[in-house]
Amino acid sequence: MTRLLPIVLLVLGAAPLAAAAGLSEPHAFALGDGYTAALAVDGTLSWSAVGAADAPPLLQLRWSVDEPIRGAVPAPDFLGAACEGDPGGRRGFAATADDDDDGQTDEDRLDGRDNDGDGLVDEDFAAIGHAMVVWDRVRPTWSRHLEAYHWSYPSLQSLVAVTLQQSGSGLVDPVELLLPADADWLAVDRTCAQTGAEAGGPVFLSRLAATADRPECWLGVVVLDRAPRARAAQRLRAEAGRLTLPLVDRRLTIVVACGTSRLQVVDDLMSAAALRAGMTDPVTHTTVRWIPRPDTLLPVERGRIAVAVGGPSAELQLTVADQQAPDLDPDRWSTDLGRRLTVTELAWRPTDGPPVTLPWPGRLLESAPLCPPDRLLGVEGPGVLVFTLDGPAPVPGERLIAHRVDGRPLTFDVEAAPAPTGPADAAPAQADDPTTFVRLSPQLLSNYPNPFRESTSISYRVPATVGEAFDLDGPDAPDLDPARAMPYAASPPLVQVSIFSLEGRSVATLRTDRQGPGLYEATWNGRDEQGRAVPSGAYFCKLQIENWSVTKRLIFVR
Repeated sequence: MTRLLPIVLLVLGAAPLAAAAGLSEPHAFALGDGYTAALAVDGTLSWSAVGAADAPPLLQLRWSVDEPIRGAVPAPDFLGAACEGDPGGRRGFAATADDDDDGQTDEDRLDGRDNDGDGLVDEDFAAIGHAMVVWDRVRPTWSRHLEAYHWSYPSLQSLVAVTLQQSGSGLVDPVELLLPADADWLAVDRTCAQTGAEAGGPVFLSRLAATADRPECWLGVVVLDRAPRARAAQRLRAEAGRLTLPLVDRRLTIVVACGTSRLQVVDDLMSAAALRAGMTDPVTHTTVRWIPRPDTLLPVERGRIAVAVGGPSAELQLTVADQQAPDLDPDRWSTDLGRRLTVTELAWRPTDGPPVTLPWPGRLLESAPLCPPDRLLGVEGPGVLVFTLDGPAPVPGERLIAHRVDGRPLTFDVEAAPAPTGPADAAPAQADDPTTFVRLSPQLLSNYPNPFRESTSISYRVPATVGEAFDLDGPDAPDLDPARAMPYAASPPLVQVSIFSLEGRSVATLRTDRQGPGLYEATWNGRDEQGRAVPSGAYFCKLQIENWSVTKRLIFVR
């Protein structure tokens, strides 16, 4: 089973961020799926397709600023970049988030000025996400400040969060989101009745059809203003591809998502409110904004999928089990050779009920665009989730790449299955890989000293063969060829070393990386993810290599 990826918030050191200022050209965020977003020196954010530099942008965010002087756009007073954990920009729950050690955190925002009056510049701000770009302009009677945040996690890679603030007595201009001439904005429902999900503000979507200059693209925006939704929504205007957003109370927070799949764009918008709300420290009860929930950062999964051929079309049949996720995006199936697979129908064949089908795409999705397909189908309990294909079927031995609706990738090995003929064939047998549910050998994980007072060195091995990975001498051991290479989904495999309490609570993640076969070491110093010393007692160290894992008991004595 998979575990949670770490959230790294803190980096030791408290020097001011020296490289923040000085940007003189657009700073681009890589959004995945072949799209980028770039902030220009005039404060305009533009979304574009990679390799389409001469084509008009897919979307532009404009915030009216000074009129050009003699045809030139005036440069901002500050244009800088940072990332979470940079010196001066640390944040989080631990005391080291106070970069200048004055008892306060995040009191000097990144703008090239001494905001807290201590004689230092940008020494204690909040660096948000894996990439944060700041644009700031000051005039005698007003100032304007824009921050754009981006995360590289697969579940968040397609979105950019933008906060805008104006101070002083100047005219407060609205923000405009401009589409190409052939596109328009569509206001959509904000909830999915089956999930109770809530986007947190007005939501708009737009579909850009494929042209010679661009691929098909989906764009979405959600407004996360502090004012009540009804108050903000009353002042929104959507007309002729132009979405005008007011700065209620001179502030505005929005999240924009861009991708090839409507489901992923919608899922990003639905998670935007929770992303902005951040997390609360259970000890100090301090809340830190813009920290992703750990359950959205699961690593890549691997499984098996049956391909049935013999009817009018091919079917991908996924047997839904506890370790397999049914929330797959029908628009993002492909082979490991890059061939796109087109899905024309979805079906759910429960083992103890009648089958349910759903045309894809269909009118039902237009009336409930924020519901993932597994919810629309009523997927619950054991059964088979079926994707009907238009075009040649994959063949056994081929590998398929799928994605959850939130963008996280999964890999499937293909095997043959008979084409279903009715409810009696609702759960076709799959050829089991006997290594799928076998635990790793305990010999792969050790530590010294144990018990320990200050720190313990953890040694672990990434196995190359089945014989090295599993204990094949026990009475219940599967009959496997010990010389067989490990059937990893990727090369090198994703490896994670984590510490858990006896209750199963995640305490710290020591390593998350792709590592080839070999012997490695990690160190645990008896502290949690926020740098706090944990109580004395027993803990578990878990080595997770893709779907396989092994644990070892550690004793910490203070």
